[in-house]
Amino acid sequence: MSISIVQSIEPGLPAVESLYPQGQSAAMTHWQNLSRSLNAFPNFDGIDIQSWEDFYKAKP
Repeated sequence: MSISIVQSIEPGLPAVESLYPQGQSAAMTHWQNLSRSLNAFPNFDGIDIQSWEDFYKAKP
């Protein structure tokens, strides 16, 4: 069974649940680091982002 991790960058969520307040660059760094950490697990399939529309609205 493959597993995907869902990460949020929605502005309407509290900062502890969303990377929106940190902006695009910080979110990308966080997701890249998380992906590197989880790649050691053979059933890790990737990270899903909610939502890309909100990502592009966040500060760079």
